[in-house]
Amino acid sequence: MLADNAVDALSVIYQETSIKALLLDISMPGIDGFELCRTVRSLPRFKNIPIVMVTSRDTQRDREEARLAGASGYLTKPCEPERLKAVMGKLLNKGAS
Repeated sequence: MLADNAVDALSVIYQETSIKALLLDISMPGIDGFELCRTVRSLPRFKNIPIVMVTSRDTQRDREEARLAGASGYLTKPCEPERLKAVMGKLLNKGAS
């Protein structure tokens, strides 16, 4: 599923029951990806869901803020599909064990 902004993303997250992972950009209109990540992490059913930030922002400060917000991973754009697949596979397998 795809959402254009954090408000739409939250609407989908609240309604959808089969979400296994989230990919978030930091730069979104309105609420940024850090705040969305914190909000999602505050919901009990999403406490352990993999959340990966996929963004063009590549500073150590952004990486640290993502980690503190609850992100499970961090990828910079452009992101090779193989790298995304590897990171998601690792996180999803970790959650299954």
